[in-house]
Amino acid sequence: MSLFDVPEAVLDARPPGAKDFDFLQGRWLIHHKKLAERLVGCETWSEFETPAANQLILGGLGNIDHVRIESGDFYEGASLRLFDKATGLWRIYWMDTNGATLFPPVEGSFTGAVGVFRGHDQHNGIPVLVEFRWDKTNPENPTWQQSFSADNGNTWEVNWYMSFSKRVSGGNSGDRFTLTNRSMPPGPVIPELPYADVPIAARWLCDAFGFTERLRIGSHRIQLHVGAGAVVVVEAEGDVGGGRVMVPVDDVDAHYAQARAAGAKVLSEPTTYPFGERQYSVIDIGGHRWTFTQTVADSDPATWGGELVNP
Repeated sequence: MSLFDVPEAVLDARPPGAKDFDFLQGRWLIHHKKLAERLVGCETWSEFETPAANQLILGGLGNIDHVRIESGDFYEGASLRLFDKATGLWRIYWMDTNGATLFPPVEGSFTGAVGVFRGHDQHNGIPVLVEFRWDKTNPENPTWQQSFSADNGNTWEVNWYMSFSKRVSGGNSGDRFTLTNRSMPPGPVIPELPYADVPIAARWLCDAFGFTERLRIGSHRIQLHVGAGAVVVVEAEGDVGGGRVMVPVDDVDAHYAQARAAGAKVLSEPTTYPFGERQYSVIDIGGHRWTFTQTVADSDPATWGGELVNP
């Protein structure tokens, strides 16, 4: 998400550390848990929710997000994150409508899925160390927390937690919030295909089509990653075969060579069609038909007999 489209080549050319916050792009719902008073032994917390939005800037070397309270007095805050290519560190600045000035930055980086960022500030006239801690172990539901230390880092008090939930477009119903579930594969439509032997079929599909195993439930049900989507291999309760699935790929000819080498039964070799796709079709070991397709042109449906009903 960016005000300006950033060429993929520019994004890919960034240093690895500059991609650390890419997971934060888009729109979110944040659940806050905030300490009422800081550094006085307070145990009273308030909880509330706010919408937020994040976008890339500077060709992906920075990002900015906005958080807004939509009830009561108007309040908006924003984080500005900038990646220093010379040091490989991020600097994060906070600003809000209370003063419209930049707070002193915190600085740091990610190690694996956890990012720690520290800096100096003051709280009620007392010098404090500030720590932001990001955890993107689950990038669909990342978490953030803020801690203060008044004794130069010997002890810390967490005073703010945030839990993020991805917000997506809901078509005519507007925006909606989605709850992710690690037990369910991704995708708006998830085909289930029956096979006589689920583990053998899953292994063959991975070898032939380049899928990867996501979740195994005994020997009767296996979820496979298929690009950004998924397919579920299930134990047959009767006859097998007859299913038909279409999967987009980046290089249909290379994919065809891999499938053929694995023993897939070829129905049609890679062919470029008037509707802007290059496709091939095969039958797998369970009798299901798979068509793999690569977009090669933006084709007007009217030129080949189609009718675009709802763009």
